[in-house]
Amino acid sequence: MKVWSLWDLGAFVRTRVESPWYLKSVSIQQLQEGEENALAEALAEAFRDNPLNRAVVARDVRTRVRVNRVGMWLTLESGKNIAEVWTATGDLHKVVGGLIAVPPGGWPLPGPAVGHQIWGLFRQGLRATHRWGHVYSELERVHPSEPHWYLSTLGIHPDYQRQGLASALMKRWLETVDETRFGSYLETDHPESLSFYLRYNFEIREELTLWGVPIWRLWRPGA
Repeated sequence: MKVWSLWDLGAFVRTRVESPWYLKSVSIQQLQEGEENALAEALAEAFRDNPLNRAVVARDVRTRVRVNRVGMWLTLESGKNIAEVWTATGDLHKVVGGLIAVPPGGWPLPGPAVGHQIWGLFRQGLRATHRWGHVYSELERVHPSEPHWYLSTLGIHPDYQRQGLASALMKRWLETVDETRFGSYLETDHPESLSFYLRYNFEIREELTLWGVPIWRLWRPGA
């Protein structure tokens, strides 16, 4: 992943995924240099209507997407050279979704540079930053202590969902997970996502509530 300048960030904020169509071809591959903007945008859209997103940001769709976009970019920046990042790329090499996973020993990710933190605070706003900070603090408190893979993010832009892309990303990542024989862990606030993960042998470890939203903590035993 490239090193970003604040000039890059201006162009990043304007990035958009184009109009939808049914994908004729899909490639699952590791994140390529220069794809960070497109992946952050696709993931920002993917989570815009999730229950926790609505509860934390509690504003219009554009605001939620903007806040998400910044958060996803900061996650990619923090995970640079640490996280395993896979993308789902469709027709015309368009990034329409992706997966961010932290390998055993890599969590918690280091915080972004001070300049990026200030930029993030400015773009997300004090209210959203504070409320998300509470979420992350509570989830960190109950995060497993044993070595494991942490599935930080898996999402597909809404225009391209229900085409098997999330399953393709999941299967590719689990190949790596099973080779290492470590367990894996994630959290989800979406009932439909819960059903999806249970199909891949994740088990519910706990249900907790944050900002009035149920959050499921899931664990998949190692091989």
